[in-house]
Amino acid sequence: MTFNWNRILSSLLAGGYVSGAFATGGGEAGFKVLAFVILPVACIWFSEPMGGFTGWSGNIWINAPSPRIFILIVGWVLLILPLLFIVL
Repeated sequence: MTFNWNRILSSLLAGGYVSGAFATGGGEAGFKVLAFVILPVACIWFSEPMGGFTGWSGNIWINAPSPRIFILIVGWVLLILPLLFIVL
């Protein structure tokens, strides 16, 4: 497993979110933010295995793999969304 810019930048951004939440809102806010950033970071770090999943998933049947870049972009959008709310 090699480190790339997507993994480094997503880890730094997620760590900034979590540490900022702990510093300003305490433990409860920090853990809520941590629970939020797990999915986007997982989409960025493991986009190929997540995109390659086919089969039964809860209530739906996934019959074709998703492109790796699509999963990566969705992960970044979800990870940057709180930053947009903070700025605006």
